[in-house]
Amino acid sequence: SRPRDLETSRPRDNSQVRLIVEHVAGLLRGGQRQQATELVEQVAEHGLLVDLRRQRWATADGRSGAVDPFSRDNAALEAAGARREGAAERAAEAAGRQTPPVAPTSRASASTDRTPPPPPPPT
Repeated sequence: SRPRDLETSRPRDNSQVRLIVEHVAGLLRGGQRQQATELVEQVAEHGLLVDLRRQRWATADGRSGAVDPFSRDNAALEAAGARREGAAERAAEAAGRQTPPVAPTSRASASTDRTPPPPPPPT
């Protein structure tokens, strides 16, 4: 039987790609090469290319990996990049929440301020 996710126009997320690629691999392991070949032809129309000879897959948006066992190229790098992006976003949010420095209000703290006072207005 054909994976339900094939109904979509393109495999949008990694779980859809994995489902389809693992189904192709299962057909091959089960000796159903003709059905695997037909499924490969169908999914190619939806942006998922599976090379049975090389045991590799690739999507139109640049994701790729091995067929059996299923793997994704650069999955670790993508995860690290997502962690870095998340950390950068959290740091930017934290910086946006910080309050600006408050000018000293007491004479004691004003005397430690090294900024010279403004000049008196002209008379």
